[in-house]
Amino acid sequence: MLRPVFTMSLIFLSQHVIAGQVRCDLLMKDQTIHSDRVLEPLSFVSGRGFIVPNEKEIGSLRQAFSKTPEGLYVTVGTERGFTSAAISSPQTKALVLVDRDLNVVTFNLMNKALLSLAKSREDYLRLRLTATFDEIQLALNQASAVSIENTNNLKNKKMWMWWQTHVQQSLAWSEFHRDPELNSTGAFKNGNYLFDEGLFAAISQLAKQNQIYVFHSDLGADYFKNRLTQLSNELKVKVSVLDLSNGWQEGYLGHQGTVDLVTRLQSYLMPSTNLVLSSLRAHPTIQGLTAFQYSVLSLSSLRSVSELYSIMANLARQEPSQKPQARSNRQRFGFDD
Repeated sequence: MLRPVFTMSLIFLSQHVIAGQVRCDLLMKDQTIHSDRVLEPLSFVSGRGFIVPNEKEIGSLRQAFSKTPEGLYVTVGTERGFTSAAISSPQTKALVLVDRDLNVVTFNLMNKALLSLAKSREDYLRLRLTATFDEIQLALNQASAVSIENTNNLKNKKMWMWWQTHVQQSLAWSEFHRDPELNSTGAFKNGNYLFDEGLFAAISQLAKQNQIYVFHSDLGADYFKNRLTQLSNELKVKVSVLDLSNGWQEGYLGHQGTVDLVTRLQSYLMPSTNLVLSSLRAHPTIQGLTAFQYSVLSLSSLRSVSELYSIMANLARQEPSQKPQARSNRQRFGFDD
């Protein structure tokens, strides 16, 4: 049973439907907590390492995050975390990115390093989209406040070549790498920090303050729980948002794993902590297409474990993309990892 302190209301953002996500010793002498380091990123092959953002109206979460308490934003994936930390500013005091896929981890490590290096939004766009490895090294030599961890990752030529191939040169990023005003569908409007000074300032500040942490782990693993415990104790803050994306679905954590995770992390959660679950529904206007929806609830709304089970079961029943018997293995927003 969840603690009886949880007693408030569930907020469904049904109106925001979206068309269609060798550990090391301490690297930084000035920080107790550090990210994991990827010594050898995986090759990007079919069926693994989905890194390209496909939640084109994630900016719709801004309203839900207006009452988020101060604390840690914990989530999986790539731009889901960077964007969400930006739109939940100033409540987000640190961003915690955890994922079991090394390609996702590689992206997150490199992106936070580029954010820490960039002098401005325009400079970040140059570094992210067109810079060569030599230009990155020149920028590093001229910089004065880049952490040892970020410096080591930016000096890793294999990681940078991976970035050039799978971010700079990949056409799959075209909508995210374009001003939302130029996207015919308005994709990523109000949620793309690459083209929004306010959002960029928020995520850039977290990066420059070394408050973005990247871990290679399953959400439910003891390793991650131990790192989160260390981080929460060190920063003296609890989790403000536990954003599971579609990790609550069977094939990832699953319903039981999600309940177990929330129960295990209760010491680092607050009654006002927001739990975010993503799912698919049939597109409201275009037949044959699916659309994203977000369900955001405060933990104080959960009176029992069975209520959380019920919420996830209802979301699973609404999933239109797979036949019922296949959903346990294939509830994945249209991609496999």
